[in-house]
Amino acid sequence: MKYFILKKYIDKLTLEDIKNFAYNNNISLTKEETNDSFYFIKNNWQKILDNDDVAICEIRKKFDSNKAKKIEQLYFEYKQKYQKFLK
Repeated sequence: MKYFILKKYIDKLTLEDIKNFAYNNNISLTKEETNDSFYFIKNNWQKILDNDDVAICEIRKKFDSNKAKKIEQLYFEYKQKYQKFLK
């Protein structure tokens, strides 16, 4: 059930959603970073939820260290916040 709901959300996710989320969290993404993030999330969202290593490895490859640190912090913050739902 959880994956059904999340898939519906991911299917509706837009580039603008990525850009706005980053902006609202004080992360300035280039157009390329926005596109890379969007396609990575769209194509790998289940792996991201199930395996922290996949997400963290990709974050560290795609972003400079300051952005990566902020993104990793948000990743773990939201994962903890929604942990009960994700089990």
